[in-house]
Amino acid sequence: ALTVNGSLTVVGTLNTQYSSTDHNLTVAGALTNNGTLTLNGSTVNLGSTSTEAGDVTGTGTFNLDTSTINFHTAGGANFIPSTSANFDTNTSTLNLIGLNGSNRAHNFNFASGNMHNITTSRGAGTDTHTDTLNGNCTITGNLTVGANSKFSSGTRVFTVNGDVSVTGELDCDDSDKPMTFGSLTINSGGTYTATSGTTTVNGGVKNTGTL
Repeated sequence: ALTVNGSLTVVGTLNTQYSSTDHNLTVAGALTNNGTLTLNGSTVNLGSTSTEAGDVTGTGTFNLDTSTINFHTAGGANFIPSTSANFDTNTSTLNLIGLNGSNRAHNFNFASGNMHNITTSRGAGTDTHTDTLNGNCTITGNLTVGANSKFSSGTRVFTVNGDVSVTGELDCDDSDKPMTFGSLTINSGGTYTATSGTTTVNGGVKNTGTL
């Protein structure tokens, strides 16, 4: 396993697997990938439950594979790789963990590839943390919006091929763009505010919250 107490910049190749064993990676500060970052099935902790990570940036190739990435956000950290970056996300999961009630803006629009699973959560707090898209976004797997967290599409086109499960708030009403979901479940206490454009749900809607 590798722990970086400051920032990590990849300019060549960094692979978290050695001798067929996946090793965990922890980065306290910013992560910049201008080379090739291959995460295999590793757990990657960016920041911690008490300390915010730095930005995730870069123009390189991100091979996320089957990894789990825990990205701790508060007042300044954003997931904003370049739109010229290339992503192979396989069945990976990006967990956006809010450490306070701030609003962070993330980019999931790349030269190739899309994010697979994304979850949002508030951590230990009770005020709402918001994660907002600053570019069009397709999630090839599932989106899970946890309690005391808000996922906002902003003004962007937003597609989730798999399941959307909302216990916090999924906010799309700032947009007139189309939204497409594989299925939509609004759990008790959850809220979905729809786009003024067209929302297409291919697999049905289950609502015990607010629609």
